[in-house]
Amino acid sequence: MKKLTCLFAYFCWVASAFAQSPNAFFPFTNAEGKWGYVDAQKNVKIAYQFLGASPFYEERAFVARKVPNQTEHVVSVIDLAGKVLFDVSVVGQQPHELCQMDYYRYSDGLLSMPSYDENTPSTYLDKAGKVKITLKKGVFGSASFSEGLAYAQTSDSTAMYIDITGKKVLDVKASMAVDNDFKGGWVVTSSGIGSGDFSYLNKKGEKAPFLKNFKHIEDLAAMSEGIAFLALPNPSTDNYEPILKLLKSDGSTIPIKIKLRNSTPVTTVTGYRFSEGLALVHIPDEQASNKKIYLNRQVYLNKQGEIAFELPAILKGREGRDGDGQVYITSGAGKNFYQGLACWIVQTSDSTVKIVYLTPAGKVAFESGEIKI
Repeated sequence: MKKLTCLFAYFCWVASAFAQSPNAFFPFTNAEGKWGYVDAQKNVKIAYQFLGASPFYEERAFVARKVPNQTEHVVSVIDLAGKVLFDVSVVGQQPHELCQMDYYRYSDGLLSMPSYDENTPSTYLDKAGKVKITLKKGVFGSASFSEGLAYAQTSDSTAMYIDITGKKVLDVKASMAVDNDFKGGWVVTSSGIGSGDFSYLNKKGEKAPFLKNFKHIEDLAAMSEGIAFLALPNPSTDNYEPILKLLKSDGSTIPIKIKLRNSTPVTTVTGYRFSEGLALVHIPDEQASNKKIYLNRQVYLNKQGEIAFELPAILKGREGRDGDGQVYITSGAGKNFYQGLACWIVQTSDSTVKIVYLTPAGKVAFESGEIKI
């Protein structure tokens, strides 16, 4: 009976998560490769007209568009009506990749416009595109606000957090590998790569008491939805791969019941986080019985440390051959769930991709045709 109750609760959660999505706007493309926005039933909400489009955060999104007399596309901020408000500078993002962009977004009503030129101050814009905060000379803001604070650095790499007036309110020791957003009142800090001195700080600069029982931490991810990924030293003298667990906010842990892809300790769990009850993680490449190699394998993990569901075949991508003639199959590039769906980009050829949206039950909500990139 207990198992049936848990299953019923899970399916109720899936239904409630997906039920929230009809009022959400999802970036999507038509057969001609023009981008607009649809709801969870694929009804068009903003007409197909752009070269690329990002998710909405705080009623603002980014679109790539052609401008007369310019060879390169520009990136602009739009509102929920699809109206172009102003242009911004976004570096290193192809138009079709905007549909997965979540690191560059509005948060707490502000948009970071970092500058790495000492003669040009970093700023934060409000939703109308007006400068709301101008940072002092030598202070470089590069992070979005989270829970009222934003990470910034000085020219000598001193790390700090500023409030929405631009005032420094917290000094921290942080390595570049650490997630800089406050989540649930905590931010991850470290005294340096490989030091094992990972911790959480609150907004007063106090360390989290629930980490006191861990003498050494190989890696630590941001706390999200009351849980985080944790890497601990392996006591075995024959195996140096860290032991991975899920850390709860009371200090207790849950074993991760699958093997995650491991490179170096400081990149084992950094960046993994739960969103709407699931976390997208990478697992080791695998050679199948037919000698094919499955590359860039990803799965969704639930809060019990188990695979939530098997991914549909459409997300496995395409076959190819490496320089040695080895046959491989690449997985699509996925994202965490947001507003009830998860966006995937699946490479179908050297010059085409498909956009696929996934439900929390592991089913395809809708997919595009092949679009040129």
